[in-house]
Amino acid sequence: MTVEETWEEVLTLLRERIPLNVFNIWIRPIRLIEIKENTVSLGCPNKFFINWVKNNYLDVIQSTLDTITQRHYQIDLKVDVVKREYQDSTKKDEQLSFPNIPIYSYTGRRLMKSFTFDQFVVGASNNLAHSAAWALATGNDNYTLPLYFISNTGLGKSHLTQAIGNHILRYRPNTKILYLTTEEFTNDMVYSLKRNQIESFKDKYRKNCDILMLEEVHFLSGKQKIQTELTYTLDALASDNKKVVFTSSHLPEDIPNLSGRLKSRLASGLITRIDTPDYETRVRILKKKASNYHITVSDDVIQYLAEHIKGDIRQLESSLIGLLARSTLLNEPVDLPMAKEAIKGILGKKETVVSIDTIQALTSNYYKIPIEEMKSKSRRKAIVLCRDVAMYLCRNYTEQSLEAIGKAFNRNHSTVLHGIDTIEQEIKRKSKVYYQIEFLSKQLRNMESRS
Repeated sequence: MTVEETWEEVLTLLRERIPLNVFNIWIRPIRLIEIKENTVSLGCPNKFFINWVKNNYLDVIQSTLDTITQRHYQIDLKVDVVKREYQDSTKKDEQLSFPNIPIYSYTGRRLMKSFTFDQFVVGASNNLAHSAAWALATGNDNYTLPLYFISNTGLGKSHLTQAIGNHILRYRPNTKILYLTTEEFTNDMVYSLKRNQIESFKDKYRKNCDILMLEEVHFLSGKQKIQTELTYTLDALASDNKKVVFTSSHLPEDIPNLSGRLKSRLASGLITRIDTPDYETRVRILKKKASNYHITVSDDVIQYLAEHIKGDIRQLESSLIGLLARSTLLNEPVDLPMAKEAIKGILGKKETVVSIDTIQALTSNYYKIPIEEMKSKSRRKAIVLCRDVAMYLCRNYTEQSLEAIGKAFNRNHSTVLHGIDTIEQEIKRKSKVYYQIEFLSKQLRNMESRS
C-alpha cells in the first residue's frame, strides 16, 4: 500500500470520528510528508496549527494511523512550507509505501486516550450510564453484566465505552480488549470467510478477547448470518464470564430485522440511556472543553452558548472551535458579539434535503407498511402508527405546512394535528414509539449531514 493510499484511508476513518467542520479546519490541511523507520512526518500550515493539533487531535490521529497500519508509528508534526502547486512537475514523486502493512487484518480500533472518566462531564442526563460504566470498569472479574448504552449521536456513549477500556488497561494492562463497530465486525467476518479463516476469526473474538466492545449494533439489521455468528460469540463470551459493552441509537427490541435470539442476548444486561444534556450540564461541558483547549471564555459567553445550543455535545465543541478560529484569524478576544456571530451557522442552518416523499419511504420501509396503505383510509393499528409517525417527522424535518402534509397523506388539517399530538404524547411517556422516532430521526439527520 502506498503512502498516499494509506493516508487517504486514515483521512476517511478520521472523517467518521470527528465532526465534519472540525475535520475540514484541522485535519484536511495536514499533509503526509515522509516515513523514516518508525516515524511518520506530517506537514501543517504553521506553528499555531501544530500546537492546536497536538493539544486536541493528536490522540485520534495516532489511534487512527495505528488502526490502519496495524503497528505503532511516532508522529512528527512539522511546518510544511512546500506548496504543492510550485513543486517541479517534471520530477516524478517517489512511490513510498508503509512497510509490512497487511492487506486486511482487523484487530480492533485503538482506544482514544482522551476518552477517560475524568474527562466525562456527569449530569442528570447521563448519571446512570456513567455509574454503570464505572462499575463495570472498576468491578472484579466476576462482574460480567453486559452493558448496553443507548443514545443519539454525539451524547457520549463512545466516550463512556472507551473510558471503560482505558481505565481497565491502566490498572490491568494485559487485558485483551476488542473495541470496534458492528460494521467492522461484519467486514472482518466476510474477509475471514473469503480467505477460509473463519476458525481464526472465531478464536479472535471468543478465546483471545477478555472484553468485547461493539458500537452501533443496529447496523446488524437484516444481516442474518452475521447475527448468527455474533450470537454464538456472545454465548461463548458469557460462558467464560467475559465482559461485553454495546452501543446503539435504539433499543434491541426496536432494531428491525434482528433475530429473537440476538435481541435476547443484547437485552440480557443493563440497558442505560444517555439523554441530551440539560442547561447546567451544557455549561459544565463548555467550561471543561474551553479549559482543555486553553481558551479564555467569559461566563456570559458560556451561558449564551449553553442556552442556544441544545443539540449534541459535538455541536457545543464545534461552537468553541469556531470561536477560537475567529479569535485567532481576527486577532480579537472572544466576547458575546463574536459568540452570537459564530453560532449563526449552527442556529440558522435549515436543510431542505429531507422531503415528505423521503419520510414516507423511510417509515414505509421501517414499519413494512406500503405507502399506498399509509395514504389509505385504513384504521388498522399498525397503519395508523406508521402514518402518525410519518406525519410527525414531516412536521419536524420539512418546512411543509400542515395542509401540505395532510394532502400528502390524504388527511385534513385536524387529522394531521391529532396524529402529531398522539406521537408527542408517546414521546413524553418514553414508550417504544419514542425510541422508534429517535432511530428514524437519526436516519434523517444523517441524510441532512450528507447534503
